Amino acid sequence: MDLKYIKENWTQKKNADNTAAIKAWDSVAKSFRMSTEIDMKEDPFLQLLDARVPLDQNMSVLDIGCGGGGKAIALSKRVASVTGIDFSKEMIASARESARAFQTENVTFLCVDWRKEGSSFAGKYDLVFAHTTPAVADYESLVNMMKASKKYCLFTKPARRYDSVFDPIMDLAGIQKDRWDASIAWVFHTIWRHGCNPEISYRDAIWESEKKIEETLDWYLGRLSAITNVDKTLEEKVIDYLYSISTDGMVSETIHTKLVDIFWEVQ
Repeated sequence: MDLKYIKENWTQKKNADNTAAIKAWDSVAKSFRMSTEIDMKEDPFLQLLDARVPLDQNMSVLDIGCGGGGKAIALSKRVASVTGIDFSKEMIASARESARAFQTENVTFLCVDWRKEGSSFAGKYDLVFAHTTPAVADYESLVNMMKASKKYCLFTKPARRYDSVFDPIMDLAGIQKDRWDASIAWVFHTIWRHGCNPEISYRDAIWESEKKIEETLDWYLGRLSAITNVDKTLEEKVIDYLYSISTDGMVSETIHTKLVDIFWEVQ
């Protein structure tokens, strides 16, 4: 599998609705505001990063798809500076609010769509990481991630995923979901073909959440609209389904996934 083949075949879907995806993440941004800081010694991803990278006070770091900024803020205590980017302006607002609350001054949060602007970050950071984000999801976005780093990269993606709420919604839309995410293979071969030596590790994760029924509408419909066209009939089916599984006005979700961590040094 050469780079020409990967570039031509690992691409974003043409009907992807980025506006809908942004709206979905905006709708849940408040839930990402932190009441306590993440402890690097207790977070599996940051533990892995700390074990692989010799962090020091001279390092610059880029967090692609930073969400509420928790990992960027935690890491800021060990490095010179961290830049967190996300395409959701509400996520960035939550991240900035958390940084102020924890009096973190060496973190910058920017509203950036990596798929459109990733090339502008080339060669600026000692460490670049992307943790369970849709921002790095094809050949071009991964290559831009590699180019942004002068030394280290860490990429984490959910594979083998079961979602107790969204999977049935996909069924309603007639979308057959492949629980075996082939993009992990694309990532490995892209890194390998660029002359790097990717190290792969795996871990199980269970994520649980609870949202008000009103909040779930933008979240799930937005995610679905990023995959397929949602007409009025499908929208009504999804809304009816969400109300049918709600309890006392709340929708609970459990996600079981196998997380794949890929670490490499840029050559």
